[in-house]
Amino acid sequence: MKTLIIDGNNLIHRTYWTAKLRSKADQGDISNLHIYFTLNSFQHYVTKYSPDKTIVVWDKKLDYAINGRK
Repeated sequence: MKTLIIDGNNLIHRTYWTAKLRSKADQGDISNLHIYFTLNSFQHYVTKYSPDKTIVVWDKKLDYAINGRK
């Protein structure tokens, strides 16, 4: 049994900035482009790895304090 685990926050962040850069180059609107890129990436990963189960995990920041690692 193969399980695919996807880091949702990382994927959303990457696709958002990719869409923003592409829309800037095309002088277009970003309104739904990042959603398309995200769903397309999900589909690509599922097709590529053919998992039996796919899990998307998300980070949660409990407060908006400054990150202690910086």
